[in-house]
Amino acid sequence: TAQLSRLALSAPEYLAWRSRVTARQDLEGKLAAVRYDGLERVNPDYLEQRSSVQAGETVDNARISAEARQISALQEFESVGYRLEGDLEQPTLVWLPKEKSWGPHYLNFDLGMYASDDGDLAFVIYAKHSRTWLNRFGGEWRNELQLGYESLLTSSFYQPLDVAQRYFVEPRVGWWRTFEDIFDDGERLATYQFDNWGGGLDAGMNIGNQAQLRIGYLFTRRRVDLATGSALLPAGLNDDAGLVASATYDSRDTAFNATSGMAVALEYLQSDESLGASRDWKRIEGGLGWALPISKDVVWLTMAGGSNLGSELPADRTFMIGGPGSFPGYEIGEVRADQYW
Repeated sequence: TAQLSRLALSAPEYLAWRSRVTARQDLEGKLAAVRYDGLERVNPDYLEQRSSVQAGETVDNARISAEARQISALQEFESVGYRLEGDLEQPTLVWLPKEKSWGPHYLNFDLGMYASDDGDLAFVIYAKHSRTWLNRFGGEWRNELQLGYESLLTSSFYQPLDVAQRYFVEPRVGWWRTFEDIFDDGERLATYQFDNWGGGLDAGMNIGNQAQLRIGYLFTRRRVDLATGSALLPAGLNDDAGLVASATYDSRDTAFNATSGMAVALEYLQSDESLGASRDWKRIEGGLGWALPISKDVVWLTMAGGSNLGSELPADRTFMIGGPGSFPGYEIGEVRADQYW
């Protein structure tokens, strides 16, 4: 006790020390500079362009923390740290993002199954490969493979045209096969096999982190074959080629089972003989999904519609409605229409 008493503080000294160590450690200062350290693949200029925290601005802990969450949301990073250097009144903010050790190659897998009261069973196995940051603008090679009810093999190269990735081009090639049933008043009459080969080139613009616009050229060679049943659709080979345009907006907190946010997509297709097609037609289709939180529940609302815009759609290009993606009371593709809502 005697030895410890020599280390004791007086009451006023203790209170002064306690006040210092329990004081709020808030930061509020004007940044002299912002720097990104430790990056091997990701271009630091890209992070600087998309950042809302810039040199010369006055920031506090809350704003820095919000920016750290935005950076860590990018698929390239495991975590994001930071430190402040120099004068705390005018510090240098040093970001310390940790790139994922398994990059720059990424693999995603998925499995889908569908069963109906009539005994239909459909499944798909899906895999996606991405090779990111092939150049300083963030070029990305994307490959998809899917087997099952709908099979596909596609490859594309997403190439931004500026450091901030506002503008981009994306050439792509692919093959895909589907088996589609033809119904009459709920009765299945035939099953057709559609084989497609083609490619295209898109040019586009990213608007912030949630919206994208695209316009381009698409060429598809489609072979229609009767698999089983009665011959109801024209079989053979046709070329569809022309203009494709799309717009998307997505503010959902996650792509699967979202608890908040909205997703909107709109696509326009025009096949024209003057652009390499063997038949003329056009169509537009759009959809909206909204995750609406209500108390402790979430209600998912959807709306969709499509139109042939007054053109004559080929029988194999009409809108296919039914199944879990549209009207679950119908079989997959039980209803085919020139327009719907």
